[in-house]
Amino acid sequence: MNCSRVTELFIDYQDGTLPPDEAAQMRAHLASCPTCQREWSALQEITRKLDQLPSPEPSARLRENFYAMLETHQRDADAPSPFALAKSRLDRFFELLLPRSPRCSSPSPSPCSRAASSPARTSCARPPSSRPTRRPSRKSPISAPR
Repeated sequence: MNCSRVTELFIDYQDGTLPPDEAAQMRAHLASCPTCQREWSALQEITRKLDQLPSPEPSARLRENFYAMLETHQRDADAPSPFALAKSRLDRFFELLLPRSPRCSSPSPSPCSRAASSPARTSCARPPSSRPTRRPSRKSPISAPR
Protein backbone atom coordinates (compact mmCIF):
# COMPACT_ATOMS: atom_id res chain seq x y z
CA MET A 1 0.00 0.00 0.00
CA ASN A 2 1.44 3.41 -0.95
CA CYS A 3 1.18 6.77 0.85
CA SER A 4 -1.50 8.25 -1.41
CA ARG A 5 -3.74 5.22 -0.97
CA VAL A 6 -3.23 5.33 2.80
CA THR A 7 -4.25 9.00 2.99
CA GLU A 8 -7.33 8.24 0.89
CA LEU A 9 -8.36 5.58 3.41
CA PHE A 10 -7.68 7.57 6.60
CA ILE A 11 -11.33 8.44 7.25
CA ASP A 12 -12.57 4.90 6.56
CA TYR A 13 -9.84 3.53 8.83
CA GLN A 14 -10.74 6.02 11.55
CA ASP A 15 -14.44 5.11 11.26
CA GLY A 16 -13.65 1.39 11.34
CA THR A 17 -15.32 0.72 8.00
CA LEU A 18 -12.29 -0.72 6.19
CA PRO A 19 -12.29 -4.45 5.43
CA PRO A 20 -9.97 -6.35 7.79
CA ASP A 21 -7.32 -7.03 5.14
CA GLU A 22 -7.06 -3.35 4.15
CA ALA A 23 -7.01 -2.30 7.80
CA ALA A 24 -4.07 -4.67 8.39
CA GLN A 25 -2.24 -3.22 5.38
CA MET A 26 -2.96 0.27 6.71
CA ARG A 27 -1.52 -0.56 10.15
CA ALA A 28 1.58 -2.09 8.56
CA HIS A 29 2.14 1.00 6.39
CA LEU A 30 1.59 3.39 9.31
CA ALA A 31 4.12 1.42 11.39
CA SER A 32 6.79 1.83 8.72
CA CYS A 33 6.13 5.32 7.20
CA PRO A 34 6.99 8.43 9.28
CA THR A 35 5.25 10.79 6.81
CA CYS A 36 1.92 8.94 7.06
CA GLN A 37 2.40 8.66 10.85
CA ARG A 38 2.59 12.50 11.06
CA GLU A 39 -0.49 12.94 8.87
CA TRP A 40 -2.40 10.33 10.85
CA SER A 41 -1.41 12.00 14.09
CA ALA A 42 -2.50 15.42 12.76
CA LEU A 43 -5.87 13.99 11.67
CA GLN A 44 -6.38 12.47 15.12
CA GLU A 45 -5.59 15.81 16.79
CA ILE A 46 -8.01 17.71 14.53
CA THR A 47 -10.72 15.14 15.24
CA ARG A 48 -10.20 15.46 19.00
CA LYS A 49 -10.43 19.26 18.81
CA LEU A 50 -13.57 19.15 16.69
CA ASP A 51 -15.18 16.71 19.12
CA GLN A 52 -14.51 19.16 21.98
CA LEU A 53 -16.36 22.03 20.29
CA PRO A 54 -19.82 22.71 21.68
CA SER A 55 -22.73 21.82 19.44
CA PRO A 56 -24.47 24.98 18.27
CA GLU A 57 -28.13 25.29 19.22
CA PRO A 58 -30.50 26.50 16.54
CA SER A 59 -31.86 29.99 17.15
CA ALA A 60 -35.53 30.69 17.78
CA ARG A 61 -35.68 32.49 14.44
CA LEU A 62 -34.46 29.38 12.63
CA ARG A 63 -37.27 27.37 14.24
CA GLU A 64 -39.87 29.99 13.22
CA ASN A 65 -38.56 30.08 9.65
CA PHE A 66 -38.57 26.30 9.44
CA TYR A 67 -42.18 25.98 10.58
CA ALA A 68 -43.28 28.80 8.27
CA MET A 69 -41.58 27.06 5.34
CA LEU A 70 -43.14 23.72 6.33
CA GLU A 71 -46.60 25.29 6.49
CA THR A 72 -46.13 26.86 3.05
CA HIS A 73 -45.10 23.52 1.54
CA GLN A 74 -48.01 21.71 3.15
CA ARG A 75 -50.44 24.33 1.86
CA ASP A 76 -48.98 24.01 -1.63
CA ALA A 77 -49.22 20.23 -1.45
CA ASP A 78 -52.87 20.40 -0.38
CA ALA A 79 -53.79 22.92 -3.11
CA PRO A 80 -55.54 21.48 -6.16
CA SER A 81 -53.32 20.80 -9.09
CA PRO A 82 -53.50 23.30 -11.97
CA PHE A 83 -53.99 20.28 -14.20
CA ALA A 84 -56.93 18.86 -12.23
CA LEU A 85 -59.57 20.44 -14.49
CA ALA A 86 -57.83 19.27 -17.65
CA LYS A 87 -57.43 15.77 -16.19
CA SER A 88 -61.10 15.53 -15.28
CA ARG A 89 -62.11 16.65 -18.76
CA LEU A 90 -59.77 14.14 -20.40
CA ASP A 91 -61.09 11.38 -18.14
CA ARG A 92 -64.66 12.24 -19.13
CA PHE A 93 -63.69 12.37 -22.83
CA PHE A 94 -62.15 8.90 -22.72
CA GLU A 95 -65.09 7.51 -20.74
CA LEU A 96 -67.37 8.60 -23.56
CA LEU A 97 -64.98 7.52 -26.30
CA LEU A 98 -63.98 4.09 -25.00
CA PRO A 99 -66.57 1.51 -23.98
CA ARG A 100 -66.33 -0.03 -20.54
CA SER A 101 -67.20 -3.58 -21.69
CA PRO A 102 -65.31 -5.36 -24.46
CA ARG A 103 -67.08 -5.69 -27.76
CA CYS A 104 -66.87 -8.74 -29.94
CA SER A 105 -64.86 -8.38 -33.11
CA SER A 106 -66.32 -11.45 -34.79
CA PRO A 107 -66.98 -11.15 -38.53
CA SER A 108 -70.07 -13.37 -38.34
CA PRO A 109 -73.28 -11.66 -37.20
CA SER A 110 -74.77 -14.66 -35.43
CA PRO A 111 -73.87 -15.05 -31.72
CA CYS A 112 -71.89 -11.83 -31.28
CA SER A 113 -74.51 -9.50 -32.69
CA ARG A 114 -77.04 -10.94 -30.26
CA ALA A 115 -74.56 -10.54 -27.39
CA ALA A 116 -73.81 -6.92 -28.27
CA SER A 117 -77.50 -6.02 -28.61
CA SER A 118 -78.55 -7.82 -25.44
CA PRO A 119 -77.98 -5.78 -22.26
CA ALA A 120 -77.67 -8.92 -20.13
CA ARG A 121 -74.76 -10.33 -22.13
CA THR A 122 -71.60 -8.31 -22.58
CA SER A 123 -69.04 -10.84 -23.80
CA CYS A 124 -68.72 -12.79 -27.00
CA ALA A 125 -71.05 -15.80 -27.13
CA ARG A 126 -68.93 -17.64 -29.67
CA PRO A 127 -67.76 -21.01 -28.34
CA PRO A 128 -64.01 -21.32 -27.67
CA SER A 129 -63.52 -24.02 -30.32
CA SER A 130 -64.70 -21.74 -33.14
CA ARG A 131 -62.41 -18.84 -32.30
CA PRO A 132 -59.82 -18.26 -35.00
CA THR A 133 -56.29 -19.38 -34.14
CA ARG A 134 -53.33 -17.18 -34.82
CA ARG A 135 -50.85 -18.61 -37.27
CA PRO A 136 -47.13 -17.88 -36.87
CA SER A 137 -45.60 -15.60 -39.46
CA ARG A 138 -43.47 -17.06 -42.20
CA LYS A 139 -40.37 -15.46 -40.67
CA SER A 140 -40.82 -17.47 -37.48
CA PRO A 141 -38.21 -20.23 -37.04
CA ILE A 142 -40.85 -22.40 -35.39
CA SER A 143 -43.31 -24.02 -37.74
CA ALA A 144 -46.70 -24.85 -36.38
CA PRO A 145 -48.42 -28.08 -37.40
CA ARG A 146 -51.38 -27.53 -39.68
